[in-house]
Amino acid sequence: MATDAQLRKIAKDRADFKTHLAVYVVVNFMLMAINIWSSPGTLWFLIVAFFWGIGLVFHGLDAYGILNSDQLAEKEYQKLKAAQKKK
Repeated sequence: MATDAQLRKIAKDRADFKTHLAVYVVVNFMLMAINIWSSPGTLWFLIVAFFWGIGLVFHGLDAYGILNSDQLAEKEYQKLKAAQKKK
C-alpha cells in the first residue's frame, strides 16, 4: 500500500502530464493555424506534433505507471545492494 507521500507524488506526476497534454494541444493547434495560413502547401506543423508527441507519450507512460522510472530505479538499487552483499 502506498504512503501518503507516494500518493501525492503520483497525483503530481499525473497533473503535470495533463498540463503537458493541454499545452501540446493548444500549441499544436496554433502552429497548425499558422502553417495553414502562411504556407498551406507544406504541413510542417506535423513534424513538431510528431516529435513532441513522442515525448508526450513517454511522459504519460511514466505518469500512469506503465513505464515507472521510480520502480525501475528501485529495482536497480535492490540489485546493487544484493551484489554488494555478495562481495
